[in-house]
Amino acid sequence: MHVTGWVLVILVIIGCWNVLHVMLVYQRTPEPSMKISTKDLNLTMEKTKVNLSTPYWIGVRFSGRLGNQMFQTASCYGIAAARKTYCCLYDYEGSMLSEYVDMLSPVAKCPATSAVMQSEGKRYQDFVPLFLDQVEYNTVVGDYLQSWLYLPSTLPFMLKHREWAAEWVKTQGINTGIHVRRGDMGENFPASYFSKAISHLNELEPTTSLSFVVVSDDTAWVRAQPVFTGMTVSEGHSPGQDIAILAACHHIIISVGTFGWWAAYLRSSPGRVIHYIARWEYERPESLNLTAHYPPGWIGFMYEPGDPCQRCQRY
Repeated sequence: MHVTGWVLVILVIIGCWNVLHVMLVYQRTPEPSMKISTKDLNLTMEKTKVNLSTPYWIGVRFSGRLGNQMFQTASCYGIAAARKTYCCLYDYEGSMLSEYVDMLSPVAKCPATSAVMQSEGKRYQDFVPLFLDQVEYNTVVGDYLQSWLYLPSTLPFMLKHREWAAEWVKTQGINTGIHVRRGDMGENFPASYFSKAISHLNELEPTTSLSFVVVSDDTAWVRAQPVFTGMTVSEGHSPGQDIAILAACHHIIISVGTFGWWAAYLRSSPGRVIHYIARWEYERPESLNLTAHYPPGWIGFMYEPGDPCQRCQRY
């Protein structure tokens, strides 16, 4: 056989081998999951073949009530913006979020795929910078994400009842909202905190005549406390209406929890924010991070369990 013929035969054999090699690579079984532990959080990563032409998404599965769902959604959008990708939601339809807020763009539903990095652990009021790092995996981020540092520059939603609430507050002649969370946190919550917070607000605003509305999950307790005598108490409203009422106020005093936090953060008129600090609220007191949870300018009062607020103090 002529030399040229042998060269052609060899080239054909090499080409067939390359095709067979590519087929074997893309049909192999994905590698098993591997667990990675870090100081801040644990991640479970499933290494599977991913279509690199599709951007990796950031997803959230809802837990908790309205305030938590607002944190989870806004943080998802903020983390997605940092990673230059998009946010998707697993449980949006029928959620409290869908009932009480207006999304500013269509909600993406998370695709069904096994190529997911799942964050574990509850950090509550803390910030984990690792979440903002760009990764080559789809990611479902944690439960609470209660830090303003995760949030995008423009929030992805607005309160449904904002216009109704603005008119309601104007008609009532109210400029200051108070949120009193009782429920699962009421036993250790002192009425004296509100006395001190109101006194301090009066010191900060000596030329303003303060008029109050109180929003609470225990209005009977509110009406029994002398500190709230003569104040308007919101009753017969939905959670969406109550949070909008608080957000429509110029100043706000909040207790604990994400409901009051979001009412303060969404205020249309930026006045004073005074908040309560309870160390027993946190699941992991050693990771308490006040500056990550409360935005700059908010004024905090500390209270230790068993202390009748004698040592309440601003930080």
